[in-house]
Amino acid sequence: MTKRERYLDKTWFLQMHSCLQHYKFLKQTNWEEPHLYTYRITITKVTDADSFRGNLDLGLGNWMHDVDFRLFAVDAPETRAVKGDKELKRFGITVTDWVRTQVKVGERYWVKTYKDRRGKFGRPMIKLYHKGKNQRCLNDELVMRGFAVPYYGQSKDLVTVVHRKNMKMFLKEGGELAPLKRSKKV
Repeated sequence: MTKRERYLDKTWFLQMHSCLQHYKFLKQTNWEEPHLYTYRITITKVTDADSFRGNLDLGLGNWMHDVDFRLFAVDAPETRAVKGDKELKRFGITVTDWVRTQVKVGERYWVKTYKDRRGKFGRPMIKLYHKGKNQRCLNDELVMRGFAVPYYGQSKDLVTVVHRKNMKMFLKEGGELAPLKRSKKV
């Protein structure tokens, strides 16, 4: 075996060892599983910035209709008043309006789901690729813009504090909050 062959063999071993260590880490944490479940979804409703309803194309003519989904590992501000905080509600409406400009009802998008991952209300958790299968997902875009926070089950009070800080930053940068929508009286 030449010196170069020994070097390449050693390099390959180190790369494989690194990959195996990473794989073992993922298995132990069991949080970010490999993306084995990639589907097409037709959005039928944008509920709020991190919740959707849609029809999931499972392939081979199989569909799941009117399924509620939630974005994986993010939390966006609520569109209802949280503890009487109407300003934060307006920020939630602003973020939801922005999401509606990115994700159109009736359009088809790629989603990646996670095996055995459901939110506390039983909704499947997804990553929504609104700009194409190999582009940045909506989940990451919301966090990058300060419209959502990474969420892995931490305290909602802590998350609300971060939402308020994001809202203040949004206003400082010249953003405007949406007006409160009044409910129609019957």
